[in-house]
Amino acid sequence: MQCRIIHRYFTTLSALMEEEKKPRNYGTSHLLYHSEINLIDCVHKHPECNAITLSRMMGVTRGAVTQIGNQLEEKGFIARYLKSGNKKEKYYRLTELGDEVRRGHEQYHKEANQRICSYLSTLEESDATLIMDFLDQISMLPISEFECCGDCNCTGSSL
Repeated sequence: MQCRIIHRYFTTLSALMEEEKKPRNYGTSHLLYHSEINLIDCVHKHPECNAITLSRMMGVTRGAVTQIGNQLEEKGFIARYLKSGNKKEKYYRLTELGDEVRRGHEQYHKEANQRICSYLSTLEESDATLIMDFLDQISMLPISEFECCGDCNCTGSSL
């Protein structure tokens, strides 16, 4: 049983990471990658921040913000501007299209969260506690490849 659970955990984690790499449509004709929608969200939440500050908030390099920013500007989602008195620092603002896609992204998450909450609301308190305990334990472990150790009374074939 343990091997089946751990295998399912790693399979799910891998699927989530792969899904994050795929571009997604958030209500416009353009497909956006995870990094692009993250920058759109960050610009929306922090409209007065420059590229350096945005890079720190997002945990990426300034060059990455500039590169993603250029892509989004070409697609018409953001506009770059300079503040008066500072011709060096680049700032970004969302265009109307950028705000539309941001709202679409927000709606996507709202619907996904509603589906998850709908399922979780059907659980008994003891089941919810068990899931929380499992997530707490697994969050402290290193992520690594998993092969059945054979010490858990499973055959390994039911994975």
